[in-house]
Amino acid sequence: MKHHFALAVAIAFFGSPGWATECSPLELDAVPAQILWRVDGVVTARAAGDSLIVQTHDELRMVQTESGEVIWTYSISPALRAPDYVVLDRRVVVVRDDQYLDFLDRSTGEVRATRYIDDWIQFLVGPPLVAVSSESENHSSTLLHITPEGAIVSAVGVDLVSDILVLNGVAVVEIESAFIGVDDVLSGYRIDSLEHLWSVEGDTFNTQVIDGRLYFGNIAWEDGAQPIDALTGELGRRVPPRAPFKIGGSRAFDIQVTDTVQEGRWNPHFAACQRLRRNDIATGKPKWSVDLPFGIHEIKGLLRDGETLYVAGSRNSQKRFLVALDWESGSVVRAWSGTPFFWALEKVDDVVFGYDHSGELAAVRVGRRGAR
Repeated sequence: MKHHFALAVAIAFFGSPGWATECSPLELDAVPAQILWRVDGVVTARAAGDSLIVQTHDELRMVQTESGEVIWTYSISPALRAPDYVVLDRRVVVVRDDQYLDFLDRSTGEVRATRYIDDWIQFLVGPPLVAVSSESENHSSTLLHITPEGAIVSAVGVDLVSDILVLNGVAVVEIESAFIGVDDVLSGYRIDSLEHLWSVEGDTFNTQVIDGRLYFGNIAWEDGAQPIDALTGELGRRVPPRAPFKIGGSRAFDIQVTDTVQEGRWNPHFAACQRLRRNDIATGKPKWSVDLPFGIHEIKGLLRDGETLYVAGSRNSQKRFLVALDWESGSVVRAWSGTPFFWALEKVDDVVFGYDHSGELAAVRVGRRGAR
């Protein structure tokens, strides 16, 4: 199971005796990265079985992971917002022109069905496939459960949706209040029927699935994390707030950058160390931390693949790394140097794919765990 993490760059200082030690960077025993191929113009990349789907500004491409050879392409209309797409077992479902869903054969890229949706398609998630169409003027949304063949199974109207995820056959939806001073709502809907299952209220929400369980908290996790059963809405014991940290914050409760040391001016090119910490989801206390030789805000790409956490970062424009950490201990399993700048990672078999805001994607062979 692969998990992506998003790190916040906002700075927050917490004076704490727990930060008596200064970030001291490891010396990485890095080997030169074996880059299999590169491509430019990439917006997103997602694993699709043993292949990779690459999205550019004007097409989707299914590519072979070892060579980058294009298996098929699907043209998309240029737009300010990159269209959503979802990878299913036999289909790739793509939002086209904001109100159409095209259902592509995953093997060939041929369009097998098209479904028109009355309003703007704001979100597309799955599997199972759920679309959210929204009408902002009326502050309303519609949840739609759709089959891989394009048939609408069920639909239900709600207030305006601001976020959605699917877990264990449930659509977990954050619904935005239309009134100032009225709490937002986090709700669960059974996907097959879109029956409403439960709701909780709050000022803001941060949600994360950790080891198959749903947790929510406020936007900065200041009150800790509340586990909730996605199917029943039953609340578990609240996890205490995370141990104090010097800087940062994170959309992820369990992984965060907590400290940095810079040389000279406050500038990414002069930073020398970043501390990455994993928090225990049972207690909020640190399980481990590791000091990496990266510049401030330069830990960009994080991807958990089973017992390995892949971390991309850079000391400066000449020193860029991909590091594999043991998920349980935080120890460095292996490190590679000479990678491009990565801010997002994906993995298929023994190849990690990284790309950045400039659109360059590179395929790096990482081998089996423990191999050198």
